[in-house]
Amino acid sequence: MIDFNLEKEDEHTFTLKTEVKGTNEKHSLTYTKGNDYFVMDGEEIPIYFDEFVKNTSQSNISLFASSDSTPVYVSSGSLNIGKTVTTIGAIVTIIGGGLAILSLAGVTIATGTITSIVSNWASVIGLGTLAAGYTFNGKITFDQYRTKGLFDPGMGKGKAHKLRFQDVRAIGTVKGKSMDKQLLNYGSWWFN
Repeated sequence: MIDFNLEKEDEHTFTLKTEVKGTNEKHSLTYTKGNDYFVMDGEEIPIYFDEFVKNTSQSNISLFASSDSTPVYVSSGSLNIGKTVTTIGAIVTIIGGGLAILSLAGVTIATGTITSIVSNWASVIGLGTLAAGYTFNGKITFDQYRTKGLFDPGMGKGKAHKLRFQDVRAIGTVKGKSMDKQLLNYGSWWFN
């Protein structure tokens, strides 16, 4: 089991600390909004965002729905990460850090969900400890939707679309083993 402790220093910076129970393994990951890297255990890890629009007929169909609450596809995106890792705890920290970065934009996923899904994947495919060190190439992908209609956010500034993230996934490869796990089917509506 891996314990997460996410500390927000301010609205732009956070530190994620993880600890693998029953071992001496600990990790610390810090990110400041706007940077194209985070720092894990003193090492800068490059990250990059990719946003795109899928060619999907679903977005066109949703526009003709009658309810203001009908979800309408807006775009998709990913946060791409690559790092040499030697433990499952490091992989969980990287994915947890990526999700923490996305939480600054409104994605929220319980840390227990992240730990459970990634740890189960690693144990099922027999990764154990990666003593030799292997590169984890991964990304967190998501789709963003908005409501068809406008709603009053209660701030006295007029109406706006509600937004939400759907199909948030952790996708990656390490030691020739692939992972494609859904972490969140769809999130709660929020105002930008």
